Amino acid sequence: VGPEYRNRADVRLDDGTTIDFHPIFYGRPGTRMIGSEPVTDGNAFEEMFAVPREHWIETQATRLDSMQAVTACLEALGEKLTRLRIAQRR
Repeated sequence: VGPEYRNRADVRLDDGTTIDFHPIFYGRPGTRMIGSEPVTDGNAFEEMFAVPREHWIETQATRLDSMQAVTACLEALGEKLTRLRIAQRR
């Protein structure tokens, strides 16, 4: 994590390999790069606005619950990985 926003992410693997994702989110159709692989992405704004506003309002509680559950799982995974890394250093 850097001090300024960049619409890209560099993921460094344990073997030292780095995978570059850019742009992470653009919204408009186009080609994105994941490492050296081009990936065609659709128009995210068009897809999002095709869903009626009422649907977003009706499903917001369920979507929030899902996000909270996923976040809790990711936090638990992060804690386990931290403990594992500390144990491996000993």
